[in-house]
Amino acid sequence: MVCRIYVDIHRQLAFFIEIVILYLWEIDEMAMKLRLTRMGSKKRPFYRIVAMDSATRRDGRALDYVGFYNPMVEPVELKVDQDKVKMWIERGAQPSNTVRALLKKAAQAAE
Repeated sequence: MVCRIYVDIHRQLAFFIEIVILYLWEIDEMAMKLRLTRMGSKKRPFYRIVAMDSATRRDGRALDYVGFYNPMVEPVELKVDQDKVKMWIERGAQPSNTVRALLKKAAQAAE
C-alpha cells in the first residue's frame, strides 16, 4: 500500500516537473521586443518604451518599462534606462525601428 502511494506521488511529481520545464522553455523561445506603447489623451500622445512579447497587442501588458518618449513638448522629452535596455537585449529582445532610433538619440544625448 505504501509503495503504491509512493509510486503515484512520484509519477505526479515527474509530470509536474515536465510541465514546468516545458513552460520555462516556451518562455525562453518567445520573441521579445522593445517597442513603444501609446499613453496620454486624445491628440496629446506620449509613449513608453517597453519590453514585451511580440505577440502582445500594442497597448497590452508589458513585462518591463524601459523609458518614455514625449514628442509633444519642446524640446522633445526622452528618458531611457540604459541598464534595463542592455539587460533585455542580452536576453534576446529586438528593438523596433522607432525604438532603435530613439535609443541612438538617447545615447548621443548622454555623451
